[in-house]
Amino acid sequence: MKIAVLGAGRVGSTVGRLWQPTWESAHGTYAEYTAVAPWVKTEPLARIPDGVTDEQAAALPIAAITALRSLELLDVTPGQRLVVMGATGGVGGYTVQMARDRGVHVIATVRGDVDEARRIGAEEVYDAEAVDVVDALRTSHPDGVEAVLDLVNGSDVICRDAEILKPGGGLVSTRYAADKEWFAERQITAFNIATVANPLSSPQDWLRLRACSLTARSPRAFTPLFSRTT
Repeated sequence: MKIAVLGAGRVGSTVGRLWQPTWESAHGTYAEYTAVAPWVKTEPLARIPDGVTDEQAAALPIAAITALRSLELLDVTPGQRLVVMGATGGVGGYTVQMARDRGVHVIATVRGDVDEARRIGAEEVYDAEAVDVVDALRTSHPDGVEAVLDLVNGSDVICRDAEILKPGGGLVSTRYAADKEWFAERQITAFNIATVANPLSSPQDWLRLRACSLTARSPRAFTPLFSRTT
């Protein structure tokens, strides 16, 4: 997207610069042009950092920013265990790579994409088409795991995540399926966030995503998913 004309007020700084809408403005992400009222209090546009292509920029905002914020909410540290349910989708794939780069032990659940999950860095993979993943995880980790990012389960199933989370653990649902009070009674901190019209994104997130790609210790970080999502 390009800024063609600057009107009264301050939205950006340079005509013709490439910019990317943030999800504070939920419309027009794939448009060539958009209209922005100069009096809006939020920043609906964010400049794409140097070194990020237009194709990469189109693929990143929802999935990568959701992954970044999910990891922040879960606050997993090196050596802790994170289960990513739906690990080969957009959000899940970025989460696997970001978490591995932070030294987190990543456990993936997938539907058939076992090799893909391992390719992007998952250290354990469970195929939901072959096993009951919750039962399998309880067997492999009887003491529980520290965190779960659940990208697939609705409110009728997500309560089973409590069976694999240890007391004091954290859960993020991107489907707004987690009953936070119910999980709190089991000493689990649950968060519900959205991937569409993501209210958590900001121009600063762009810079942090770019920093992730520049400082990543893992040679697999970001590059494979850039090519995969373009």
